[in-house]
Amino acid sequence: DHLENRLIGIKSREIYEAPAAVLLLQAHQALEDITLTKDVARFKDLAQQHELNVTSASQAMMIVDMATQDTEDPWLSDDDLNLVTSELDGVHHAVVRSGDTVAASGRVFVVGETAVFDKIVTGPAYQRRGLGSFIMKALAAQAIGPDVENGLLLASLDGQQLYSHLGWSTVCRVLMLSVSDEGADLSVG
Repeated sequence: DHLENRLIGIKSREIYEAPAAVLLLQAHQALEDITLTKDVARFKDLAQQHELNVTSASQAMMIVDMATQDTEDPWLSDDDLNLVTSELDGVHHAVVRSGDTVAASGRVFVVGETAVFDKIVTGPAYQRRGLGSFIMKALAAQAIGPDVENGLLLASLDGQQLYSHLGWSTVCRVLMLSVSDEGADLSVG
């Protein structure tokens, strides 16, 4: 409230006392362009009017308190599977292989206090074997640190069930739009 009242006062008098005031006003104006809503149908209609393609309307943004997550290095009970973890430029990767075939994979990177999980995928032949949970545990073990408090991800319909089981909560639905005609679901690959 204090910041908002200060900005309204600055804006109404058009007095900029210091460069910091200009930055605050610009930040406030930028926030006005961000839209959070539960009216997905309205934005689907707007997308169509502006020739945008809906690439996904089934995703959900989910969060978790990382203190509630199992961050011990997991172990595979199947001797035919092998876990490989790596890190490149701050992005941690986990891949479970069966021979030369990728059975499951994912990545995580930390931004401030938040571990952002991305591209968690289990191959069709390996689904319903616990590998999604396994990848999440392997990534959490890599990402955890003294400053990491939250986890964040976008989840498909199938993923939402898994992540809910792992303690994650849905924040909101996500509508993904694209200018291309490909229409591919951006959450995959």
